This record gives sequence, C-alpha cells and structure tokens, in this order.
Amino acid sequence: MYFSYKKYKNFFTADFETSTSQWNVEKARVWLWDICTRDYEHINGIDIESFLNYIRRYDGYLFSFHNLSYDGCYILDYLLRHGYKHSTNKKLHAKEFFTLITPQGTHYAYQICFSNGSTVTINDSFRHNSMSVDQLAKTYKLPILKEEIDYDTVREIGHEPTEQELKYINHDTEIMMRILNEDLHQGFDKFTESGNSRKFFKSTLKNYDDLLPVLNDFEDEFIRKSYRGGYVYLKEEHFNKELHSMMSLDINSMYPAQMLHRPMPIGLPLYGHGRKEDDKLASPHLCWVQHFKCCFHIKPNRPPTIARKSFKGFSVKDLYLKSSGFKRCELWLTNVDLKLFFECYEVWDIEYIDFMSFESMCGYEVTSEEAEHMTVDETIKLDGQGSLYYDYLYPYRMEKEHSTGGQRARAKKQQNIAYGAQSTAKTGDLCYPELYKDHLRFVRYEGEKRKGGYIPIGTFITAYSRELLITNIIRNWDRFVYCDTDSLYLLGQERPDVPIHRTLYGFFKLEHYISRAKFLGCKRYIYLGREPDEEQDRLKVTCCGAPPSVTCQMNFDNFKPYNKEKGEGVFNGKLSSHIVCGGKHLQITTYKLIC
Repeated sequence: MYFSYKKYKNFFTADFETSTSQWNVEKARVWLWDICTRDYEHINGIDIESFLNYIRRYDGYLFSFHNLSYDGCYILDYLLRHGYKHSTNKKLHAKEFFTLITPQGTHYAYQICFSNGSTVTINDSFRHNSMSVDQLAKTYKLPILKEEIDYDTVREIGHEPTEQELKYINHDTEIMMRILNEDLHQGFDKFTESGNSRKFFKSTLKNYDDLLPVLNDFEDEFIRKSYRGGYVYLKEEHFNKELHSMMSLDINSMYPAQMLHRPMPIGLPLYGHGRKEDDKLASPHLCWVQHFKCCFHIKPNRPPTIARKSFKGFSVKDLYLKSSGFKRCELWLTNVDLKLFFECYEVWDIEYIDFMSFESMCGYEVTSEEAEHMTVDETIKLDGQGSLYYDYLYPYRMEKEHSTGGQRARAKKQQNIAYGAQSTAKTGDLCYPELYKDHLRFVRYEGEKRKGGYIPIGTFITAYSRELLITNIIRNWDRFVYCDTDSLYLLGQERPDVPIHRTLYGFFKLEHYISRAKFLGCKRYIYLGREPDEEQDRLKVTCCGAPPSVTCQMNFDNFKPYNKEKGEGVFNGKLSSHIVCGGKHLQITTYKLIC
C-alpha cells in the first residue's frame, strides 16, 4: 500500500448514504453511493454490491471516503460475509484484504484484492484534511456547498434517488475532489496531514538524517517517557462558581514559536549516569531528559505540573499530582519540566539515575521593541533565523499573512502540526475486523515496527509550551482561573503581567473581555464575552465531547455537573455511532456533563 495519492494510477472520491437507527431495519444497508472523478463526473448506484462490483474494475486505483470509520464498516461487513479474509501480508491474494485501523477506531486505509485479481485501495480523506465537508466548502470558497436531506426518511430497497438526494451526495464527493485536486496541485500528496508536514519539513533540511537521526529502541523509549501533551488546569476554588469581570488571552502560534525561538535537540543523544549537571561531557548541552526518583509535595500558590496518568495508585479524578504520598515516584523529565518541577514542588529523597542530553539549534527571537520599527514581512523574515524550523515555517507564515480562505487555513495548519509528525511512535497496535454474533467487531493485534519520528523534537516543543503557559500562571496566580494548552483565563480586566503583542509569535493576545463565566473542569466551561473591538457580549460554550446539537441547549441555568438523582447535567440530542448488522448506525443518545 502506498501512502501518497501520486503513487496510484488515479484516484476518485466516494460516499455512501445509509439507513439510520430510525428506520428500524434488521440489517443496515447502503441506499445510495456516488463516485466523483477528477473531472467532476459522477457515477452512482443504490446498494453496496454494485459499488464493489464497480470499483473492482480499477486495478491500482485509489478511492477516498471522508469518514471511512463510518462508511468503511459497510464495506468490511460485506467482504467478511462474502468469503473475503483479512490478511496482514503486504502481498494480497484473491479475496483477501488488509486494513490499517487503530484501537482508537481511526480507519486510515484498506486494500482489497478482488476475485478477479485487481487490487484497490480505499483511504480516509479526513486524515488528509481534518475539516468537515461543510467547513471545507466554505473555507476554500468553492462554487458548490454542502446540501441537506432528511436522513431518517425511510428508503425502501430499490429506492430511486430523487434529484435532491443525488445533488446532496454529488456535492459531498465533488467538494472533496475539488479540495484534493487543489491540494495535489500545491504538492500535498500524502495521505495524512502529518505525512505532508514531514515531507515538506524534510525538503528544507539538506542534512536531515544527521540532524534528526533514527534513535535506537532504548533511546526512543527513554525520551518518549518524558513526552507530554498540553497543560489544562482549573484552579479548584473556582470550580462550579459563577465568576464576573474576567479576560481571556491566547498565545500567538504557540508551537511554532517554540520551534523558532527555543533550543531544539538535534543528533544522537549522549547517555550518562547520575545527574546531568555533574557530567562534564554533557555540560555544553542545553537539552536533556533526566531520569530520577523522589518524593514531592506541592508548594503553596503553585499549580501542579506532574501528570497523574503516568502513575498507578492515585485518584483518577486528579489530572495532576499534588503529592507523591508515602512512596517515591519514578520520573523522566526534560530539563524544562525539571525546572518547573522544582519551582512548584517541595522535593526530597531524590535519586538521580541517568540522563540523555543533546546538542541543539536555536533561532533569533524578534522583540516587541524591534517589531515596532519593522514591517510585518520584515519581522517574519528575521524572526527565528538560525532555527531548525525556519526554512519550513517561513513560507507558511508569509502565506498565512497574505492569503485568505483555504490557502490561509492550510498555511496555519501546516505550522501547528509540524511537531506532531516527529512524535510518531515506532510501534503501535492495530485492529483487524471479524464477524462475531452477526456483527462486525475489531480485534487488537501488535502492528509492525516502523521508523517512527524523532521524539526529542516532540517532547521539547511541548515542554517549552507548558513552561511558557505555567510560568505566566505563576506570575498571575492571584488572578488565575483556568488554562487550556495555549489560552489563559484571568480575573479582572486590567492588563496582566504577561508579554502581550497582537501578532508576534510566542506573545499573548487579548482574546475576550468576559462579563460572566462558569468553569466545571478541563474543556468544560461557559461564558459571556466579547472581543476587544466588539460592544455586544456573545455566549460561548466549550464542552468536551458535546456536539453543537447539545451545546446549543446549554446556558448558565443548566450548565451543571452531572447528577443522576437531581437530573442535572444531562442533555438530549448527541449522535453516537454504533456497530449494527450490516454496518454502522448513528443513534441519538444523551450527553452527560461529567466533571
């Protein structure tokens, strides 16, 4: 299987319209399918069998669905019911198929070898551009938009699609084909966003393999233990309290800022025993990961920074640990996180075990004073010069500044996902499909080893980002309410003690003045606020896992933690997909605001 659109003879986009749970049918089925060619011609049919009979003609072709984890279940169910066998071999025989499906339910691609010997690949274009079809059409300002139909109207077997139904599905496939045609014209030919990012980043570094070499398994595992995501924290005293007169700030391009301005690890690591600072060979290195054991307890007026999920035996309700309790914890921290650790915790009974350190590259950071005397283009040209990512980010920064619509959206996204491409693990479990009690199910198995990314980049970019956010939380501790990765929510509306600039990367930008707010936990909050140049407050609701059909029901009166006895924190209207005989259905369920 190739992971580039260019490697196939040609590619089409495709989509299914299927039965819903409201139909009350014994077996889910496809009642309409459509294929769009690169010239925007359409072929359609009214059942899954005719679809597979059609695509089997196209040996070496690629078919892209935008949400393969849903539509793909109809394909997999049909294959397994008609004598096809799943195979993990790269060379497929007649009536065999291979799938690339993660335990989290992400369907990247399938490859099918039909009984006539032709081999067809099916992939998910959502992994190539992670916006909905509706969003893509609007963002890229396409000449066609997504249409509407009533999904729950029952269509009998053999139903002849109406003109509106055909228009609906034609627009869905054609929107995606227009996007893919434009992307390939711009050179974005890989299956995934991170794949495209890695491709372009690699092209900007002549000595890529020397700067970002393949680490051995021990080195990769050692550094990967220090890898953490974004920092999200609600100050306990503000939980479920109505607050007034606040402000929110966002960090401008937080991840790209670290790539440009902070030391980035390069090359193979130097391994040593004990404490890094005591090692003379490693002393010039600015980036290292320290492995140690210790006991710790949070200091007054400091936020906890050690993620609980790395340890067993602690309360699952706590995202971060305030204390190690009565045992020593084993930690792998970057020197950036280590500095924060000592800033926020009382530490004792410490044993330094070993470390890995790296040489580094660092770019120039334009100051706010310098920027006052420079044009935006001059600032972009100077900012970050000398960094590992400068040549990669510079054209995207210029494109973001001087373009609109889809071009600008793509330029912004390419900057933010660049670090993730280096965080890919060397190993990863996969799932294969099988029929069990007449339903499709997915069985986990160990996937093949792969090259993986240069994990030191990922671990340090995220560490610097956490440092930037947490350092400014500490500086404004009395006003601090909540933070989420690159945003900060503070009491009061006077200027806080943070670096503020409208455009400079790594500076804070005032996002909203907030008149009323309530926070229930990580990614669960509601507020009335306005942008600095607006006069009218608007309601904003953020609730992890809640679709717009649920968040539109939320207000200050019903935004409460889930309580079964009182019937609070429960909302109707959430669509949830579930496996049924024949494929998948969307079912209306309740959303519980669990904190």
